[in-house]
Amino acid sequence: MQRRRSTILLHQNFVAPNQSGNSRGWSIVLRLADSGWDVDVIAPMTGYLGDTASAERGMDDEIAHLRLHRLAMKNHGVAPLARIKGTIEFTRRALLHGLSLPAPDIVYAATAPSPPVLGAIALSVWRGVPMVLEVSDLWPLWLVEAGSLRSPMMRVALEFIEALQYRYATHIVSTGATFPPYLAHFGVAPDRLTPVLS
Repeated sequence: MQRRRSTILLHQNFVAPNQSGNSRGWSIVLRLADSGWDVDVIAPMTGYLGDTASAERGMDDEIAHLRLHRLAMKNHGVAPLARIKGTIEFTRRALLHGLSLPAPDIVYAATAPSPPVLGAIALSVWRGVPMVLEVSDLWPLWLVEAGSLRSPMMRVALEFIEALQYRYATHIVSTGATFPPYLAHFGVAPDRLTPVLS
């Protein structure tokens, strides 16, 4: 019998069906599990819209080759600086939790927000395995265009992370029809890109 391959996904905005929010991440990990992968998802206990996932079932949920590792995170609030603190805390704790799990065949990362991708890159390097990046939002471009990112220093930092994640990823999954030309600007060749429209 062939061994199932394994992946670890670090996702700060991951929501399960019993939570409010975009369930695209849930659909993707279910497809991975159904197609022969063992999937470990590391995500906060509380969704990005504030509701708690499966608190009555404990910190870890398991559904047929899909394990959800929920991290109880401190509520830093919604102010910009508070969000930054929350993202840094999640990235650090998710990386440490990922290192405590058996080494995967690949690390799977998702943008929105993009800073936790740094944790996925570190996990990928430490374990010596490739990283697949799902681009579900163009960070920080949409923040800039929405007028939400006013700090020049923060913009430079996020643009550095953006360029690094595209450069480091072994393969990129693009979920937006307009994303491939944008990614090509960062040197992402067509053979490293799989468009998946959601």
